[in-house]
Amino acid sequence: MTTSSPGLEKDMEARILGSALTWRSFLILLFVVFLMAPMDTFLQLSFYSRFLSSGPGYLVGMPALWVTVILFAEIARIFGKPLTRHEVFLIYSLFGTAMTETFFIDVLYQGYHKSHFITTYFTDPRTGLPLSQVLPSWYAPPLGSSAYAFSSFLHPDWMLPIAVLILSIIFGLCAELGLGLICAYLYVEVEKLPYPTVALGSESIITIAEREPTRVKLFTIGTIVSLIWSAFSFGVPTALGAAFGIRAGILTFADLTTFIDKFLPGVVFAFTFEPFPYTFAWLLPTSTIVSMVIGSFAIWIIGNYLALHIPSPLFAQFQREYVVGSPASFVMWRAQLHVWLSFFIGAALGLAIPRLITGWRYLLSGIRSLSRLGRTSEAATGYPPIKVILVLWLLGLIGSTVLLYFLVPQFPLWTLLLFVIVLPFVTAMISARGMGETGFGVSIPNMKELAIITSGYMGAEVWFMPLYARSLGTGAFASELSYTAKVCQITGTRFMDYVKTYLILLPLTMVVSFVIISYFWAIAPVPSSTYPATVNNWPELVVQQNFTATNFFALFKPELALWAFVLLAILTLITSRVRIPYFSPIALVAGFGTAPWVVIAFIIGHVIGVQIFEKKLGKDWWRRYRAVLLAGITCGYGIVATLAGVTALISRALWYSPKPY
Repeated sequence: MTTSSPGLEKDMEARILGSALTWRSFLILLFVVFLMAPMDTFLQLSFYSRFLSSGPGYLVGMPALWVTVILFAEIARIFGKPLTRHEVFLIYSLFGTAMTETFFIDVLYQGYHKSHFITTYFTDPRTGLPLSQVLPSWYAPPLGSSAYAFSSFLHPDWMLPIAVLILSIIFGLCAELGLGLICAYLYVEVEKLPYPTVALGSESIITIAEREPTRVKLFTIGTIVSLIWSAFSFGVPTALGAAFGIRAGILTFADLTTFIDKFLPGVVFAFTFEPFPYTFAWLLPTSTIVSMVIGSFAIWIIGNYLALHIPSPLFAQFQREYVVGSPASFVMWRAQLHVWLSFFIGAALGLAIPRLITGWRYLLSGIRSLSRLGRTSEAATGYPPIKVILVLWLLGLIGSTVLLYFLVPQFPLWTLLLFVIVLPFVTAMISARGMGETGFGVSIPNMKELAIITSGYMGAEVWFMPLYARSLGTGAFASELSYTAKVCQITGTRFMDYVKTYLILLPLTMVVSFVIISYFWAIAPVPSSTYPATVNNWPELVVQQNFTATNFFALFKPELALWAFVLLAILTLITSRVRIPYFSPIALVAGFGTAPWVVIAFIIGHVIGVQIFEKKLGKDWWRRYRAVLLAGITCGYGIVATLAGVTALISRALWYSPKPY
């Protein structure tokens, strides 16, 4: 299946590496860091939802991204010096990093978690002590410390938790960067994988920067259609109900589970009316969609039904907790907790390990080809020398291992080595290849939980150690870097410009996060009714975390994990030898964790794209411009979401607090 337009292929072949890190692109990113991100942080504290930076998924980008990019692109055009595609790429790709200022919300929550009275009611399985007494000082200040009444991070007891957070992020980032550069070189430069979904980001960047008439027309049509639909589906309800915390509109989701379960208990079924799963399906190969449908239906329709009717201890807890009339979200949550969590872990391992074994020769030859980086300059390849890559990777691996072993010395060292060094490497390689082949990365889920189960260590404090802090160190970010490298290749941008700017922005956002959260904390206590999300959501989060830390060994079912491992291992080995039409094991595993209403939307959207648009407009035309139309739909949603978020922000800014709560 063709995955990129002829224009993009021509751009890709040119390989004219343009500079993305300019004073203009960097100033725009600073605008995001210092002005937009603080607003988004306040929205999270107030509504538990980041209106400006959280979208419905499917790679549509952050809502405020489009407003920012289009605004500054037009300002630059007015002054006669339009932004280049390379500058637009940098803003587009690093907008999310610039908006990330929640680091110190996490630190503040840790103190709340440790000192909350609910935590005293949970018992550490290893020592029998209340969990609040077991949580270490590197997680939050000791109980009774004046730090909890000080309302500032400038207290000695906060220094250790902050230092642990920063060190874990630094080491995890080093490991991910080193591994990500390896994945990018192997799959983008050596294997030249297609990356089916990469056209969305690439077409968006090129359309905004170069304004080719046909692309601009289609982008505008998509934007207008999405503006109208998004305004009615959630924009207007959110703006009108901001003071009451209304987030979603009435036209986005129809849950039919409560009607079906009277006849088919356990079955999860619904319809989504958001445009993205329908339109995103235009970019996906038929084999990916078919496999995802099989995976999703097998778990959430057939699997859930059987789990309620098969008399087995494996399903007993789910059967006891299931209640007819429960909404889809509750059924999926409890089914995943008591049944599918173990199955998903086994399935991901069954996919990853055989692929690594069967492809070891090609993988080894690709790794050997990395030595060429040492004989060429960065300007010629776009990548740093192999020595730099390996030093980064090793620094991250060694630093993470030493830090974690220092924090929890009773935790088995061999387990740390396995889950800090070996599995992240496997995950990155498999996930990056999955993105390159199907458009979906497949990673091993619940890696931290799997590490604890494998170790057999029963202490509750291990659940709060910064293993994979902010998802760094799992290999997921490394696979995303390979995707970004592909976008760089298509747009003719220097990949290292992206890496350098990321390394500048991340510490800057951490500093701004410290200042902003400290300021909000000084205004009013956190939690308090000044920040409603902390009052409404933090206690529930405390209960969930405490329950997991003290009961997870009872939730994990090795038999289900083993069956899933065997099933996926067999399928993976068969498909590596024999081509099965319309089937992909990677997409099958991705479908396991995808809700049925999403894959139904995929089917409908794919049929519309192939049977209507492609036939009427022509195969070549449709495949050339479909990503442009999808980018416009994304932009329309982003504009509405941004306006709704600003309206909510203004409404919350009208509170009055004469005294602390």
